[in-house]
Amino acid sequence: MNTLERILYLKDGNGLSDLALARELGLGERIVDSWKRGNSKSYIKLIPQIAGFFGVSVSYLLCVTDDPAPLSENKEAPAAIDVAEALKVFLTAKLGRQPSETELSRVNDFFDVFIQSYTEEEKD
Repeated sequence: MNTLERILYLKDGNGLSDLALARELGLGERIVDSWKRGNSKSYIKLIPQIAGFFGVSVSYLLCVTDDPAPLSENKEAPAAIDVAEALKVFLTAKLGRQPSETELSRVNDFFDVFIQSYTEEEKD
């Protein structure tokens, strides 16, 4: 399972239509369909928001773990996460070791460019 499949699994499991999820996330009505067709990957920069909405961890959405680790009812979902820390967790899981500062910097630069290229798509 990949990140998009996890998002869609959660959407379906919560009985949400594509339109309902898009509205909950403040996105254009056709964006979820665009994700499904592979025309957009704008969900990448929304991972913290999506995780908070569904009450699961970012690590679960990134397929680092199969445990959704739902947030406690007494704890609010964070409005934002430290992206650098999320990247470090993700790379550690994928590499099986701590990434070097050079590796982190390269991945961070890649994601900055990647996310910027999809900024306009989420308005579709």
